[in-house]
Amino acid sequence: MDDSHIIPFLKNSKTDRRPNTPNITLSLEFLSSSGTLNKNRAPGILITLYRTPNDIPNKPCIFYWSSSKDGFGPDGFILLYYTTEGYLKQVEVQKPQRFEIPNFSEIRAYDHSIHQPSPGGCDRWFHKIPERYRDVLFGGCRYSSWGGSVGNACSSIIATVDGGSCD
Repeated sequence: MDDSHIIPFLKNSKTDRRPNTPNITLSLEFLSSSGTLNKNRAPGILITLYRTPNDIPNKPCIFYWSSSKDGFGPDGFILLYYTTEGYLKQVEVQKPQRFEIPNFSEIRAYDHSIHQPSPGGCDRWFHKIPERYRDVLFGGCRYSSWGGSVGNACSSIIATVDGGSCD
């Protein structure tokens, strides 16, 4: 496949890299037993952050990148598909309504979003493609799924929130 088709969708490329800065590559591998994106079964993505082996070896490279906030956040990954005519088109995906900006005044050693790859090193992790969930539950309502369905539309109620009125 010719990668030139994705160039119009890229925000940054290697030409945007500042001189004397570490060279970090992000790669995504779609993991699904069927090889297709299915709404009923959330597939996963293997995310790899990789630093070039001979990349400014005397300088450390520490940065913050979170797959859930940066990758799946408002300006994160995009989903593309090929039309029947062979053109790439972006699939509009509902963006999260609330997005938290990381607080850098306090960095904890166990924060998995802080990365320090050595030259030639990489960080890898598996991430399921997130679903969009209801952020607020109202008292007195019966919820049939955490995806946002409310009321008696579904026969199996999985949660009832005590108090208040649903009206």
